[in-house]
Amino acid sequence: MIAEVIEMFMVSGPAVPPTDPLLALLTQAAKTTYLGSPKVVSDPIQQILPASVAYVRQEAASPPSGV
Repeated sequence: MIAEVIEMFMVSGPAVPPTDPLLALLTQAAKTTYLGSPKVVSDPIQQILPASVAYVRQEAASPPSGV
């Protein structure tokens, strides 16, 4: 599931101008109107960041397709 989230939101992205998803998340969480707890925000970030780094490293280590 995390790999799908990374692919959809961090790699492929929507057809709108790109926005750093982590920055968008942190911007929303920093607003005074945010009612969630810091743990609710930090738990997914702690899962997504290492998975994102591993994904990017795997992509960098893989030869381009068609070569």
